[in-house]
Amino acid sequence: MNMATVISHTSNANTIIGNDRTYSRTFNNYQYNDIMVSWAGSASEGIIVPPAKNETEKAHINGTKIL
Repeated sequence: MNMATVISHTSNANTIIGNDRTYSRTFNNYQYNDIMVSWAGSASEGIIVPPAKNETEKAHINGTKIL
């Protein structure tokens, strides 16, 4: 299991439809993990923020479940 964190000043930039950044501070070694837990949020967003679309797609392509 991998527990990734999203840096607070970038959590607002990630959306469920993804982003157009070519480099983002996301986890890249999905082949070594079977489950990934994504954490994000801030005082203005609330505690539950779904992972970005591009993170979810990268995880699923490599056979990793994302929570």
